[in-house]
Amino acid sequence: MMPQSLEEQIMAMLNSSSFNDTNFYENLTQPDNNDYDTKLYQDLARFQYYAWGITGNIIAVLGLIGNVFSIIVLGNRRMMSSTSCYLIALGVFDSVVLISLVLFFSLPTFYIATGKLESYYRAYPYMHPYAYPTALIAQTCSIYTTVAFTVERWIAVCRPLRAAKMCTISRARKSILIIMFCSIVYNIPRMLEYRTTHEFDPNTNTTRVTNTKTALGADPTFQHIYFIYMHIFVMLLIPFTTLAVLNILLIRAVKQSEHATGKVSNKTKRENSLTVMLISVVVVFLICQVPSIVDNIFTATLNDNILYQPPFVKLTTISGLMVIANSATNFYLYCVFGRKFRRVFCRIFCTCYLRATRSLLLNDNSSMVHHPPTNRSTTTRLNTTTTTTRSPTTYCEGTLGTVKSALRSQRNKFQMSIYENGKTRTYCTSSLTNMSNGKYVMVNDQDENDAHDQTHL
Repeated sequence: MMPQSLEEQIMAMLNSSSFNDTNFYENLTQPDNNDYDTKLYQDLARFQYYAWGITGNIIAVLGLIGNVFSIIVLGNRRMMSSTSCYLIALGVFDSVVLISLVLFFSLPTFYIATGKLESYYRAYPYMHPYAYPTALIAQTCSIYTTVAFTVERWIAVCRPLRAAKMCTISRARKSILIIMFCSIVYNIPRMLEYRTTHEFDPNTNTTRVTNTKTALGADPTFQHIYFIYMHIFVMLLIPFTTLAVLNILLIRAVKQSEHATGKVSNKTKRENSLTVMLISVVVVFLICQVPSIVDNIFTATLNDNILYQPPFVKLTTISGLMVIANSATNFYLYCVFGRKFRRVFCRIFCTCYLRATRSLLLNDNSSMVHHPPTNRSTTTRLNTTTTTTRSPTTYCEGTLGTVKSALRSQRNKFQMSIYENGKTRTYCTSSLTNMSNGKYVMVNDQDENDAHDQTHL
């Protein structure tokens, strides 16, 4: 839930205090008879500057970079699945939220605390009536996209017979479009809540541009119904109750699958890995949104004289910072809990690592040792010019791993099983380079885990 705008907080406190000028920064730097209020608001502006202006900007930049990486990796052909569609949409919505929070909170804080970026601060009232609803739409989409992929994961884990029909890419895309449409409809009143006004001050002979509420936005009935009942029901009760219940069921299902048998299949491990990753995303979401929930409840129930006291303003500041953190952490959660996500990320971006690995393979001095196959067919050395219809088997050893078998298929592809770090992995490749001492260097196309598991991260 988006916290109140910085201008609403600071300027409302300003109007309720002994300060009457329109430039808050000047009031903070110029002497005033009420030294206590001056120090209080200086401390408050400094707190928001360090929270939103410094920490918030750093988190937002890291989050935007991470979201771009997430979208690129999840859009890769090896990652295409219904879950990836939801996570791509979540990355887009979170990026819009991050940009909006920087525009609404972080950048104006620089002027309020330091006097810098005055031109942007003066232009802010013109953007607010249009950009603020856009941010709220993106945040609503982000919340219900999280709900959507949690529901899908519950179906895949707890109702596997329905998963093949319901957990499809086309259904995921339709769900995302429905979420976007409903979010826009729900936030239409936000588009009619504020307007930009020009107020002339005859004392200073200047015109002040501010944001004021429209007749609809200032209507008590509208505020009571929309901001209290609808907001709490649509933005709090429905999503958070759904997420909490489904995550409890998912955690229970993961524990049951791990203790059902002594040996868990690779497919079950991949399912559990994906489930744990999505659970971590939801848990971080719930934790980061708790301060915002409390702040929105206070905003809906308390009067302005209480809301604009420093403790409540600090709560709003912290809740906004937590919202920034929530929209910025998903990429790092994918890296920690998503094994396949890490693998595809390295294939796309870690070209230096792959080149170094190939260089080590090229410099490996081990040689191939050929063993006769179990049948009576003639042993043939495997190379790129082999044309035999029955594929021979070749065994070889290397310092980086032991190649257990290499098999050429009828589609001019090679399947090579390699023993690496205590695990056997099977790779599909279209190119094997025959070295002088009988060893082969493989150029990866796709490994077996990717070929048989396009739905797991």
